[in-house]
Amino acid sequence: MSKRVNKHRVQAGKTYKVTFGVNQTQKINKAANAVDETPQKFLKTATADKAKAITGE
Repeated sequence: MSKRVNKHRVQAGKTYKVTFGVNQTQKINKAANAVDETPQKFLKTATADKAKAITGE
């Protein structure tokens, strides 16, 4: 088994660009409208909530 370092790990403090396809964009817009938020704010809060759930905070 190889012991190479995975160079594709996420780094804290680094800004990442995330792109979506047409279907994902439609789903995000639909969910954002359901909670009455802008898509950008919805993505930020959803991402922060998921990260907190993963880390246990």
